[in-house]
Amino acid sequence: MASQTDALTQLPEFRNEPYTDFSIPANRKAMEEALEKVRHQLGHEYDLLIGGERVRTTDKLKSLNPARPAEVVGIVQKASPEMAANAIELAAHHFPEWSRTPAIDRVRMLLNTANLIRLRKCPAKLTKAPIFHRPDATASSEGASVEENSLPLRWPN
Repeated sequence: MASQTDALTQLPEFRNEPYTDFSIPANRKAMEEALEKVRHQLGHEYDLLIGGERVRTTDKLKSLNPARPAEVVGIVQKASPEMAANAIELAAHHFPEWSRTPAIDRVRMLLNTANLIRLRKCPAKLTKAPIFHRPDATASSEGASVEENSLPLRWPN
């Protein structure tokens, strides 16, 4: 059985995900299908997650499509300063447990997260709603920042 250190050193060298070539008809079609799927997800409301508890607030923040300001991309809860302080306290409280998590388990968590992100990019690597933000984004959206390109990840309930 390989040691934890061996497992860590056997990871492939980091490389950025490749861009998708939209001049290929199959990629273009997959993008159009992904956009249609994402269009039906626009306007959903997302909870805060504080200490493992889902929280809804009366104050909300709307993420709007800059190209169509009437189109709501998503709605998120607006945390109060007290909620933020509570989240920080809970994180500090759980830090000792997390700090004892073996490195190999942390690596597995990160690799699983990377795989979730890759899968959510869509069957053809493309479920990014931000295309709705800019009419010209199809060719360039993959090079944009996460904030420009992502709806919140939806973790399993």
